[in-house]
Amino acid sequence: MLFSFAMARDGVCLIVHKDNPVQRLSNQQIADIFTGKVSNWSQVGGRNATITVLAAQDGYSSTEIFTHFFKVKYPDVKASIVLGDNPTRIKALLENPNGIAWISVGEAERKAMAGVAIKPLPVEGVAATRKNIRSGDFPISRPLLLLTKERPTGLVKEFINFSLSPQVTDIIEKHDFIPYVD
Repeated sequence: MLFSFAMARDGVCLIVHKDNPVQRLSNQQIADIFTGKVSNWSQVGGRNATITVLAAQDGYSSTEIFTHFFKVKYPDVKASIVLGDNPTRIKALLENPNGIAWISVGEAERKAMAGVAIKPLPVEGVAATRKNIRSGDFPISRPLLLLTKERPTGLVKEFINFSLSPQVTDIIEKHDFIPYVD
């Protein structure tokens, strides 16, 4: 038997360059872009420009969440460029204004608020914000869990209690996750 303890939440959103006129995409349009069925922004209400698909590497948790939610198998993703972590994908998007990428909602929101030229897109009409993840409204999110094989006791229990306390809120937020406790 496993025991789980939710310590934070994470979410994945899509970002485009802030100058991209596209304001929203349907789930089907997103799946079609990442599988190569849609290759020009004009096909989804944008300007006439080839879409640069910036995909995260296979094995990243954001990749697993993205492919599961949009029902896309990773081998079917037609990436123009395959990249690593969120900062690398953001940098590539800034260098490719016709790009689209998936990244952590926390990082997308923080960077956009800091003036970085990215625009997080809503999913199913819900804005990609930490507030909407916390409320449970944003559809592409997941809990971050601590797991134990047995009911925790001793130092393990102390560690879990500490990890679930407001004392770690700043650490959780530093890594762009959303804490369960304030």
